[in-house]
Amino acid sequence: MLLAIPLPRSMHDVVLQHVFAVENETSWPDKDTLKVCTAISLFNTNISELPQGFECPQLKYFHIRNDPSLRISDNIFTGMTELRVLDFTEMHLLALPSSLGLLQNLQTLSLDFCILGDIAIIGDLKKLEILTLRGSDMEKLVEEMGELTQLRLLDLSYCFNLQVIPPNVISSLSRLEELYIGQSPIMWGKVGGVDGERRNASLDELNNLSKLTSLEILIQDEKTLPRDLSFFKMLQRYRISIGYDWWSVGPWDGISRKFKLKLTNGANICLNEGHIMQLKGIEDLTLDGLPDMKNVLCEPGREVFPKLNRLQIEHNGNLVRLVDTMDCTPAPTIAFPLLESLFLRDLRNLEEICCGPLTAESFSKLKTIRVEGCDKLKNVFPLVIELTQLRTLELKNVFPLVIEKCISECHFQATYMQNDDQCSSHVNINNMLENICREMDKTQMKRFYPIKLYVQ
Repeated sequence: MLLAIPLPRSMHDVVLQHVFAVENETSWPDKDTLKVCTAISLFNTNISELPQGFECPQLKYFHIRNDPSLRISDNIFTGMTELRVLDFTEMHLLALPSSLGLLQNLQTLSLDFCILGDIAIIGDLKKLEILTLRGSDMEKLVEEMGELTQLRLLDLSYCFNLQVIPPNVISSLSRLEELYIGQSPIMWGKVGGVDGERRNASLDELNNLSKLTSLEILIQDEKTLPRDLSFFKMLQRYRISIGYDWWSVGPWDGISRKFKLKLTNGANICLNEGHIMQLKGIEDLTLDGLPDMKNVLCEPGREVFPKLNRLQIEHNGNLVRLVDTMDCTPAPTIAFPLLESLFLRDLRNLEEICCGPLTAESFSKLKTIRVEGCDKLKNVFPLVIELTQLRTLELKNVFPLVIEKCISECHFQATYMQNDDQCSSHVNINNMLENICREMDKTQMKRFYPIKLYVQ
């Protein structure tokens, strides 16, 4: 979300000249110039202190970057009451100027990668719509932030020391549309103090944000998930990591809808496949350690994860089939029509990836399959599924029978790849693959597609 501020053409001729002029000098523009400025940007200057309450009555945009030693007077903002955007980046701000509260027209405040102290005065900015504290050094938010009832975007990403958000602050931001807390280790719902009162925000508060459409969040303790996850339905863009000690979603890679869930020590939570299906257009899904999931939820004629590009399932001892449509007749199911990457690991009871009627679109975009530690797997895909896009198949700790069926029944021709330092435990595996390929009917080979096969 960007706030559009109309800037006149003269700004480029007047203001930017002074931006470059003060970059390597200690001088400051004269008063007449400041009175017509609509934007000021300072970075890496040699200026040690800004003027006391300089007059910039037309100023709309004020930016200072990478000047940690710059001294800012308490009354700096008294002459710029029309300011709309204030951006301080990489600054030491142990106390925000008291004159900040005078900026009643301010709509965007950015304090990214700053060392922050007392920021309670932010609560006076009643018209603020965008607040970013990305990468800043602070341990807790102030309760006064709950007074920002016009706020539409809040960015707390990369605040590695941030652990406490006071209760009811988030739920008070009723107009919030975008919330980014992906890399910040918030101790959601934790209690403390002599009275045992909750000292941290609960994830239940997200259900009060009826306009929330974008969410990045790290939930280290999966047991803090609320029973009511209705906010899932509203999300259009999300990157959610649950049960991991770190931001497992990774850096931005162009995929805007990711969900990763890991259950540890047999944790029993209310989250199930139905909740996950509420997430609109999920593109990247990781499920680790869900003990009660026996197959992906399927309904007659329904598309199963129609936008999913990458799927990873691991450490699930009860999963028998990834997709089971035997009870979904007569209407066939469209399963994973855009899936390109499939990774299955340590699924000890997995017998089949799919079972039952599926449409031709199902799995039709699959390019990479990785299977590891699936002892009971009988076959990777049945003959009815044509994997015309498949290019890489990796099998680790599976039986030769599975490999033979992969090649002879799945409509592709295997090129066997094996590293000398990771030899297969099945000593005749290489010869077996060569014999299978050699004995295939040559007329049938027209329907086969070349792939790389990795076996350990």
